[in-house]
Amino acid sequence: GSDEQAQAFKAAFAGRIGGIGGSLQFTAAHAETAKHEPLAGRRDALYPAYQAANGQIDPANPSKAQGAIDQVLGDADALAGDATALQDAVQQALEAWESHAGDFEQAVQQIEELETWEDPQAGALRGQADQARSHADARRYEEATTTLEALLPALEPVYEEYQRQKEAQPDYEAQLTEQTGRLEPL
Repeated sequence: GSDEQAQAFKAAFAGRIGGIGGSLQFTAAHAETAKHEPLAGRRDALYPAYQAANGQIDPANPSKAQGAIDQVLGDADALAGDATALQDAVQQALEAWESHAGDFEQAVQQIEELETWEDPQAGALRGQADQARSHADARRYEEATTTLEALLPALEPVYEEYQRQKEAQPDYEAQLTEQTGRLEPL
């Protein structure tokens, strides 16, 4: 009786904890610490609860430990749902950020060109790019993507104007040289 109950409990717990562990392994690497840590703490609390419930198993009275077993498995099921939900949300946000990686790198390159050109708007654009990078480094991928999506349309007209000015610069310098040459004798 109790051996069957203990084996069934062990198998059920191991299955649940394995799924939880997989989700939390992903979130440990990719989620914000503040979102991952509470779930890891709940997982860690399941082990002593499992041991306590397992210690209540009585071969003569299987119902004695059933309430504790149900509680532990219920807590594990709830945690599994929460861990899976966090993993899914983080994975979706990470994929969205990674899909914009090329756009982000191009934006940073364009901002560097604007800074070299000493464009007065380059500083504000740099601030937005740094903020997006900071969010990504802190594993706040949704905020990073949102910041980048706000940066790109702000950067586009500034960069287009820079390109027009850069394209016009050789003609301007040629005219300036010609005019200066004509004015110097005067």
